[in-house]
Amino acid sequence: MRAYAKHAAQTVTPSELAGNDVADSAQDQGESDVMGAVLGKETDQLFEMDCALQRISDGTYGLCEATGQLIPAERLRAVPWTRYSLAAAQAIEQRPQTAKNHAG
Repeated sequence: MRAYAKHAAQTVTPSELAGNDVADSAQDQGESDVMGAVLGKETDQLFEMDCALQRISDGTYGLCEATGQLIPAERLRAVPWTRYSLAAAQAIEQRPQTAKNHAG
């Protein structure tokens, strides 16, 4: 959460563009774009963690949302917020992009 807050603050802090040349401005923009991507990934992970906590409350944590089968403990240790078994996650990743958008 601290890293997320720090990254969020860095993305909204206006850079000091006054007096910068084109190269400096381009570098600032590039750094801002990278920080935005990092922030987006962190936002997604925090959402997934919140969903995992909800599944714990609901008593459905550790069940694959695609198959209804138990997710192996070693997968849960590796990715505690996962919704899917490894096989199901790989199948979802191999789907065309339009099918992924509807998979939720």
